Amino acid sequence: MDITLKEDAVIIYDPASGLECTMSPQKFRRKILSGSKIRMRTFPVPAYVQVPYEDVSDVIKAIEEHS
Repeated sequence: MDITLKEDAVIIYDPASGLECTMSPQKFRRKILSGSKIRMRTFPVPAYVQVPYEDVSDVIKAIEEHS
């Protein structure tokens, strides 16, 4: 899973499924800290990924420093 932090968005790309999701840094941080799944696709079949905090702790710290 590739996670890219831009100034106004976090881009999550899953090479295994070819799915990509974009959301605001604050929403990404909130979902990771609460342990929520991230919706990658809604149609035709919903697809979700679970991203452990340990895998993205550096991204979360960068978001908190920028806020």
